[in-house]
Amino acid sequence: MKKRKKYITVALGGTFDHLHDGHKAFIDAAAEVGQRLLIGIATKKLILNKPFRHNLETLGTRFRNVSQYCKTQGYTAELVELNDIYGPLIDPNQKVDALYVTKETEAGADKITAIRDQLRLKKLPVYIVDMVPAEDGQPIHAARIRAGKISRSGQVYANIFEKDIQLTEEQRQDFSKIQGKVVVEPSTIPSPKIVVGDSTLEKFITFGWKFDIGIFDGYCERKLYPSTTIDAITPTSSVTNAAGTIEHGAVQSLINATDQREKAFIKVDGEEDLLAVAAVLVAPLGSYVYYGQPKQGLVEVHATEKIKDHFAKILNQ
Repeated sequence: MKKRKKYITVALGGTFDHLHDGHKAFIDAAAEVGQRLLIGIATKKLILNKPFRHNLETLGTRFRNVSQYCKTQGYTAELVELNDIYGPLIDPNQKVDALYVTKETEAGADKITAIRDQLRLKKLPVYIVDMVPAEDGQPIHAARIRAGKISRSGQVYANIFEKDIQLTEEQRQDFSKIQGKVVVEPSTIPSPKIVVGDSTLEKFITFGWKFDIGIFDGYCERKLYPSTTIDAITPTSSVTNAAGTIEHGAVQSLINATDQREKAFIKVDGEEDLLAVAAVLVAPLGSYVYYGQPKQGLVEVHATEKIKDHFAKILNQ
């Protein structure tokens, strides 16, 4: 026998970008007390100032993801577009019994209550749902996912590098395979680009290809790499990174460079090869990482959620 729920219709809203565990907990909380969910999903009008907005999913994708989740959970839900924070909640013909918000959208609930009072609509009980924390205790938030910092389940990619990692032979074999695609020229899409390796960096500078971070060590295939182009570079930071390892300090320097969003050159004392792996994991979604593969050419790795999770899985073995 189904448990009788407290309310018939419960309303909630949000952007629901990169549907994550926090979104799911929010929807679950409303469904716990509502027979029917009225879910508002923000349109472009409401998300113009979102950080990393170029990585925002389309409205259609967000609608599909929320709809699919509700179906898999057996929730009865109606999805509507939100062009403002009020949506259908100021429509006198829309029957709603309660409003669910997160701590982040609590102020919006106050505005909705005020407008409903002016319109002499019934006062809605408002429930505030705690945001779900990621591994670091900070909320899982789509902006952090778009920034490439965390996964949808809250894994913090930087945590993988809290200590120096000495790769096993199996891990090194995994990463020795081409991880992206071999290209003649880099992508022209205006996304962050990280270049790893002296010959690759020299090529980018020589051809005037745009990039944001260059990582080099003065060697190529374990031999000194004499290059007037590389010699002319003034490093913005210098790090150590021993062969076969990914050192915490080197990754931290890389994170700092991606956060500052200014052109940076990282000089490595040791070997820079494996920092391409770290670059994929800490770069914003949609970034491109380039490195040279002996006898193959220029490899381009697109920093998607899929490749980030793949790299994280290898390093967590």
